[in-house]
Amino acid sequence: MGFKDLPLLDTNNVQATLEASYQKLRSTWHDTTLEMQRLEEENNRLFIDAYGLQDELTPDVPLSEITLTCNPHYRYGGNLTDDERKPDCNLTLSPS
Repeated sequence: MGFKDLPLLDTNNVQATLEASYQKLRSTWHDTTLEMQRLEEENNRLFIDAYGLQDELTPDVPLSEITLTCNPHYRYGGNLTDDERKPDCNLTLSPS
């Protein structure tokens, strides 16, 4: 795989300032992470219902288990507060 481009400079993320572009990129990554969490939980519900496991399993998936490298809860640990995670997130410019 390897490095192909800088997500910060993707046309979908370019804003008036570098800071605004970075915030847009972080927002996109956050939305992607939440969408993957939603899909995982939907899949879990389908399997739980299909196999009658309502009394044994829950469809919930914590953010720390959404294994996207652009997900700071996974990449930097799920037990940190947002303030503790922020310095690491500010170093992240590539999701890979």
